[in-house]
Amino acid sequence: KYFHYLNGFADTLAYCLMPTHFHFLIHVKTKEVETVRSNIGVLLSSYTKAINVRYKRHGSLFQHHTKAKIVQYEEYFATVVMYIHQNPLRSRLVRRLEEWEYSSYRDYVGLRKNSFVRTRDVLGMFPSLEEFVRQSQCAVQMDSTCEA
Repeated sequence: KYFHYLNGFADTLAYCLMPTHFHFLIHVKTKEVETVRSNIGVLLSSYTKAINVRYKRHGSLFQHHTKAKIVQYEEYFATVVMYIHQNPLRSRLVRRLEEWEYSSYRDYVGLRKNSFVRTRDVLGMFPSLEEFVRQSQCAVQMDSTCEA
């Protein structure tokens, strides 16, 4: 359903699905921002209803209401992508970024070929894939061996 509601309106740059929440970084390709906003709302409502019916439950699925933030500066994209990818590690669900299969990090580092994640824009901000991986790891470790 994700593609049904967003295909043609937005490209997915990064995602991470967590047990209690999720993150998506999308690039809106249309001036119809309200349509995108509405479609995301319908998508979330549809997903909640389906899960509630399937598991005979009711109410919200996620801890907090949906938040959307506009990322206006391309330089900030890489930071947002790394933040999104680091969620499972910071939550202690995995020991390495590539272990979490519900994240686009695996697409970025070539462990999975997924046609719906557009990695080239963010990877193009780095001199190499190795540098993207290094900076992704350094952002997590925050130690002196990671300085440029």
